[in-house]
Amino acid sequence: MTIINSVLIANRGEIAIRISKTLNEMGIKAYGIYSKDDSSSAHLSYCSEVFELKGTGPSAYLNIDEIIALTKSKKIKAVHPGYGFLSENHAFAASCAKNDIIFIGPNEKNIKKFW
Repeated sequence: MTIINSVLIANRGEIAIRISKTLNEMGIKAYGIYSKDDSSSAHLSYCSEVFELKGTGPSAYLNIDEIIALTKSKKIKAVHPGYGFLSENHAFAASCAKNDIIFIGPNEKNIKKFW
């Protein structure tokens, strides 16, 4: 059984706040991400540490390679995609699995079935 002690929240706004609060209550480190234009977003204050993504707007949150590289370089165990953005992206779930990162959500096969 794998113990999750750190989670990167690959989302922003209210959903990221809810996830962060829950992780904090569970004693799990919550890591946040933000685009340049979200640098003062409320969700960042609920995270143990935050990381700026390249780019602005929603497209910054869709950069799978950057999010995977960041997660690996910081030795974060898991990724929670929230909703929208990458939560329904089978390539993101597959990339997490390929890189030994726990994807908190359905696996690649199940996501493909949704489409």
